[in-house]
Amino acid sequence: MIRLGITGGIGSGKSVVSKVLRLMGIPVYDCDSKAKELMRNDPDLRKSLIGIAGKDVYNDDGGINVKYLSSFLFSDKGNRALVDSVVHPCVKSDFLRWTDERDETLVGVESAILFEAGMNLIVDKTVMVYAPEPLRVTRVMKRNGCSQDEAMARIHAQMPDEKKKLLADFVICNDDSEPVLLQLEKMIKQIV
Repeated sequence: MIRLGITGGIGSGKSVVSKVLRLMGIPVYDCDSKAKELMRNDPDLRKSLIGIAGKDVYNDDGGINVKYLSSFLFSDKGNRALVDSVVHPCVKSDFLRWTDERDETLVGVESAILFEAGMNLIVDKTVMVYAPEPLRVTRVMKRNGCSQDEAMARIHAQMPDEKKKLLADFVICNDDSEPVLLQLEKMIKQIV
């Protein structure tokens, strides 16, 4: 089995690439949604998060108190590192378990922070989805209903595209210059 790590900055189109891969019959593990699911449902992770951030990290119904957690994460850089130190290993383990249950030749894992979280260390190849910053800003503003300044702040809070490009094995350009499907087909021929 070949594990393909899919990354890119906010608004680049990682989810579009993952959706196209799924339509091609290639399963893709979504780290963001799985992390949220694990934070809600994994008893050991819940215990660790309460130990780090306090019991207010969960609502009375057991769901994540997003407002409280966001405030905690952004109030101190050390807080994010603490939360990441328990969430990232849990997601990695879940991804590896997920791959062990499959028999496909190629699977993907989508993560905005593939390199930052160390997920690149457990995949065979990496692809960075790229789109020019002005296009990303427009996409983020439309999708999240935020201002241009807010969209740019989110973009600049992530690892720069140029650094991700250097780390990635492949780059898919998602700016309508060439169809994503054709780029993915070329990439897959090189991988499998």
